[in-house]
Amino acid sequence: AEASCFAAFRSGEIWLDTDGNPIDAHGGGFLLDGGVYYWYGSARNGISPPCCLDRGVNLYTSTDLYSWTHRGLLLHTFNGSSTGNTAWHTFNGSS
Repeated sequence: AEASCFAAFRSGEIWLDTDGNPIDAHGGGFLLDGGVYYWYGSARNGISPPCCLDRGVNLYTSTDLYSWTHRGLLLHTFNGSSTGNTAWHTFNGSS
């Protein structure tokens, strides 16, 4: 089991992942499968302005909803209508 970074939700505080980095999953969605929660959302930290641009879609996993492990960028952004510049990644739970 992963070590819990938090014991309670704290409104207004920056939520850190298990590596101590701010969670970067804006406009995110959640999925529960086999006792594992998946949090995915736009990667926008460090981009100015963050409301309009992103680097793609990040994935985090958790078993307790408090501690979130960053699993990487699942889908990179691309320009134009061609998808030739995208990179789809698979997540098998071990990376």
